[in-house]
Amino acid sequence: MNDNTLMTVVGGGLALLGSLTVVGHLKGWRNAREDDENDEFERAFLRKRVRRRLQTSMLLIVLGLMIGLHPFVIPDPKEAPQLFGVWWLAALLIAGWTIVMAMADLLSTRDHLQVSRARLQLKQRQLNEQLEEFHRRQRDADG
Repeated sequence: MNDNTLMTVVGGGLALLGSLTVVGHLKGWRNAREDDENDEFERAFLRKRVRRRLQTSMLLIVLGLMIGLHPFVIPDPKEAPQLFGVWWLAALLIAGWTIVMAMADLLSTRDHLQVSRARLQLKQRQLNEQLEEFHRRQRDADG
């Protein structure tokens, strides 16, 4: 397998991976929108998350296309060294931005989980207080 074939296969694989993740994110978003248990806080988070993840997936597609099509757009880098340099600089910038977006998604999800956990703990405390009040009233009624 020569370098051009390898680049085409790797680029095509990245573009395919990006495409599959786009489909997965859209299906997940459709399911989340239809879930009646999600309150506005959760829906807002999910809306922002799907937007971030779609952007990251689209960047993967673009990066895959850039890698896969490189041998066809610039068959001989020596004939167009400036285009070659700009092409790979753009690819590196896209790869870097994809990593930044993925890290932002990771941090945002972590923060959201912490807030969700705190909300659940508050709800649990409220329910326990209601249960204790119910038991107290039953004891008082029984005499």
